[in-house]
Amino acid sequence: MLDVGCGAGAWTEILAARCGFVIGFEQSASMVRSAKARRVDERRVEIRQADVREDLPEGPFDLIFVGGLCMYLNDVDLILWLRSLQGRLALSGSVVLRESTVPTGRTSAKGGDWAVYRSVDTYRRLFQRAGFSAPEVRRNHAYTAMEVAIELVELRRRRLTFLPTDSSVLGALTWWSLRCAGPNSFRFLPRFVSKFGSTWPRSQNHFFRLRG
Repeated sequence: MLDVGCGAGAWTEILAARCGFVIGFEQSASMVRSAKARRVDERRVEIRQADVREDLPEGPFDLIFVGGLCMYLNDVDLILWLRSLQGRLALSGSVVLRESTVPTGRTSAKGGDWAVYRSVDTYRRLFQRAGFSAPEVRRNHAYTAMEVAIELVELRRRRLTFLPTDSSVLGALTWWSLRCAGPNSFRFLPRFVSKFGSTWPRSQNHFFRLRG
């Protein structure tokens, strides 16, 4: 399989335990060093530094995993890149994408590197234009839990301004409060809010499986 944009190799290590051989591609030199420093079986994992948009091997691959790269490509470049991935798939192979999403439409990131966050429906249309049909979609619930925690902390900072912004004691209390209320905060609260026509948290994350 091919892990595109493997970063520090966290997913590469997980996938190597389930696949015969994994090639991890990453453009950042520091990330490549971190990925190579992991204690993985070198007979099953190879890490390469290269431009993930241009220098990918031809394959064929049974599985191509892409972690959070689509947001850095405009629609035209994304469609062309997805077509190139499709051409690298083995018969009955799949592309799995893990992408940050928004509930509707699209939103551009403010400041820093350019990025665009798309809705699930927007991605569906782009996948169809790239030659894929009927993708399997799954919500990344762990990411949702993380975003719920972030937004609750930010809400506390906005509403309770008399409390210190940075405090180890307050941080510990917040952490344990979130853990104890986890089932309600992370699972039921977003569903409850959605009943009033509001999507929360705003930032989401989904897995998409595209079949060749």
